[in-house]
Amino acid sequence: MKTLRNLFLFSTICFFVSCGSDSVIDRGDDEDNEPVKELLLSVDNGNRTLSFDGIETEFEILDGNGDYTVTSSDENAAKVRLEGTKVYVDFISYHTDVTITVTDKKSQQKSLSMVSYAKSLVSPGHTLFTELGKTYIDKYVSFGAGGYTIETISGTSAKATVNENDEIVVEGIEFGNSYFKITDRRGTTATYDVIVIATYELDSESMSISAKRDQIISIKLLYGNGWKLVDFTNALFDGVYMHNATDTECASVQVDTSKEVIGQGVVKIINDEGQPAVITISVE
Repeated sequence: MKTLRNLFLFSTICFFVSCGSDSVIDRGDDEDNEPVKELLLSVDNGNRTLSFDGIETEFEILDGNGDYTVTSSDENAAKVRLEGTKVYVDFISYHTDVTITVTDKKSQQKSLSMVSYAKSLVSPGHTLFTELGKTYIDKYVSFGAGGYTIETISGTSAKATVNENDEIVVEGIEFGNSYFKITDRRGTTATYDVIVIATYELDSESMSISAKRDQIISIKLLYGNGWKLVDFTNALFDGVYMHNATDTECASVQVDTSKEVIGQGVVKIINDEGQPAVITISVE
């Protein structure tokens, strides 16, 4: 009898162990078997491009399967970020189509085509003419969302910084041209060129000037009237221009030196009285 009782007890223990092993739940299998929810957004482009006149927009993820990610097809056109279930789009470029894509953990995707026509996104080109040794505060730069930074692209003729009022402060250091790029706090950019003009005065029939590449030279003509351009060294200069006299300014000749070529060249002019003048320019 004792042997039968021990055998019964052993069988009972095996039964419970067997039942216990069969009842282990595989959580991963249950997750895989969850129904896939449709990814729903608060906006729908209906296979068309959504147009905006502002520099930013936002929309909501209404439903889906969680673990959302958002991407922009072109970070130079628009930047995108996700906060909870809200998607924020910051437009960077004017009139540039961009596709914003939302994806959830079940690989459900929804894409929206967007474009902004906000005029503040138009990338302007700024050119400032200034004098050697002068500091100028440019209060008229206005594009994008403000919060500007400025960086030097090339040139050493000027220094440019941004002050606490979001204005561009330019200092003329030497004659020549300098090129900068302004970027707003969201990434919209604009060019900013600073021309420090070398100014001279011609009061006789000849003069010599030392210059460098990529420089604008202005020569005031202090005598005679009705000056005309006769000839100039094409290979050395990108352009030579005559400026007629006004009520407040005398006539002048402008010479733009080449960005690439060095050497010596001449500019020949003549006035209404038949008086010629020769300007010799050495470009280093």
